[in-house]
Amino acid sequence: MILISGILLYSSLAAGQSLDSLNHELQQARTVNAKIHAYEDLIRYYQSVDPQKAFDMAKALMALSQKNNNAEGKAIAYYNYGIYWLLQGQYDSVKHYAALTGKTATSGKVERVHAMGINLMAIYFWNTGKLDSSLRYHLSALRIREKNRDTNGLGISYLGLGSLYATLQKTKDAEEYLIKGWKIGEKTKNDKLIINCMHMLANVYASREQYSKALQVDEKAIKVALKANDKRGVSQIYSNMANCYTELGQYDKSIIYHYKVLEIDKFFKDDRQIADTYFNLATCYQKTGNNQKAIDLASQAVALFKKTGYKEGLNYTLPLLSRSYEDTGNYRQALKAQQDYVQVQKEIFNETSDKTISDLKTQYETEKKEQQIKSLNQKNLIQQLQIRQKNISLIIAGILLIFIISIAYFIYNRRKLKARAVLQEAINKEQEMAARGILDAEERERRRIAGDLHDGVGQMLSAALMNLNSLFQKLGLNTEERYKAEQSLALVTESYDEMRSISHQMMPNALIKAGLASAVKEFINKIDKDKIRVSLETIGLNGRLDEQVETVLFRVIQETVNNVIKHAEADKLHIQLLKDEEGVTVTIEDNGKGFDKSKIKSKTGIGLSNIYSRVGFLKGTVDIDTAPGKGTLINIFVPA
Repeated sequence: MILISGILLYSSLAAGQSLDSLNHELQQARTVNAKIHAYEDLIRYYQSVDPQKAFDMAKALMALSQKNNNAEGKAIAYYNYGIYWLLQGQYDSVKHYAALTGKTATSGKVERVHAMGINLMAIYFWNTGKLDSSLRYHLSALRIREKNRDTNGLGISYLGLGSLYATLQKTKDAEEYLIKGWKIGEKTKNDKLIINCMHMLANVYASREQYSKALQVDEKAIKVALKANDKRGVSQIYSNMANCYTELGQYDKSIIYHYKVLEIDKFFKDDRQIADTYFNLATCYQKTGNNQKAIDLASQAVALFKKTGYKEGLNYTLPLLSRSYEDTGNYRQALKAQQDYVQVQKEIFNETSDKTISDLKTQYETEKKEQQIKSLNQKNLIQQLQIRQKNISLIIAGILLIFIISIAYFIYNRRKLKARAVLQEAINKEQEMAARGILDAEERERRRIAGDLHDGVGQMLSAALMNLNSLFQKLGLNTEERYKAEQSLALVTESYDEMRSISHQMMPNALIKAGLASAVKEFINKIDKDKIRVSLETIGLNGRLDEQVETVLFRVIQETVNNVIKHAEADKLHIQLLKDEEGVTVTIEDNGKGFDKSKIKSKTGIGLSNIYSRVGFLKGTVDIDTAPGKGTLINIFVPA
């Protein structure tokens, strides 16, 4: 099955015009707005044929806009900076300029460009694998474009949604949106929109193994792309056609089209894409028995993947190189390629393992600090923590043991390299089970301690209060003695109240009996309303959630609200709980002083780390939107 891949050139979706007509349009422009729109059209033209020229023109647009203090022009320039870095694969820069586009367009009340910035942010999330966030941003851009009846913008949104659904393997939805975008492209005579929609539609058909149908669509698309001189579009279409011919076993045709793709890749100096094309060619040659050619091409791919630091490329190229060497009888080189592959596997695993170990340690430290309650028996507490620390060490040792066994398996069983996917899946499941086990153990310990406090210490304190009250009433005390007696009674009462508060915070009865919404409501009702006003909105929480999901979300809300009260200097806080078929979304927004997002990773406190690790265990996401003086919005999503 052919995978959906490639960068979508959303920025290049302008109706086809010749370069001469576009230059003429700029020369004839008399007003600042006319010049800005002429620059925008020229930048879009160059993005598909000469990205560096497009970037230089975006800088010229920025200079013009800054000179005239024009928000629309600055926002368009920021957007095209983002597109340039998208083509270079620099996704952090894409996110930065997408945010600047939205902020600048909002200040200038330019909704069309605001939607472009949101759309670019959706592309950033798509390329970084955060598909749920990408979908939310795509839908947000779509709503703005529907409101403003932006026909061309709607076509871009339909293309984005179609591509996203294709990635999610929801091919029926993908086909529907891509056909909508195609029709808009034909209506507006927008060649580039037509090219991208047809290309992605062909990918959808290929993913269904309808290769002949995919080739029919690609053959139509390539005519439009060649006519429009859209080099990026031509490269993507040729690549898809080559992959279809590979799946059909027509390797000679596949090789022809892969070489056409390689020529365009080299024009754009895209080392990662060049390496992918080398790998595709090597695969074809290996299947046709030309192992020496396969070795040459796979070796070039490996060199470029190492240069770009793309380990996933090494992950699928080195096994091909090893098989090709083995088929030629060069077992020494076959073994070396296999050993390089094992080393890459080790590096990938270590990156994942290091994060897992860090999360486990954070979890342990958090539990340790939360359980340091003065009224508990300190000796018992230390013993419990030592046991849990040993359990975590055993889990880590188990993961490392599995990895060592896996490495030995790959070294001594070269012909079973394809089993890596199954092994990796098993490791992932083991890590997930270990993480969930830690959460379960943590909550069981919370319940045990809360129960001991309530049923043991609580009952004794309650009995002591009753006895002291009765005793003081019977004794004839003078004024000084009565004052001291009342002080002692007040201390016992305060200890009892604090014990009840700690017990309830560790495991609220409402969470156990009535669920997340009731527990959160009970929690915020205890907050001093004179200090901060808290509002709660629940949508779709008609039934109970998974017990672990409820517990983690309650702890995260509790942690976040406490952080707001301690640090944000806010007087308003809004919490929204939303349950739908995709999962649970928690939104927490305050009007406090906010903070610098770039300093999040440098924080030494456990608050944010604790929130990220807890939600991460449930395969959820945490997005934070804040800036100094702008308040803070935290969005948490846990999939169903």
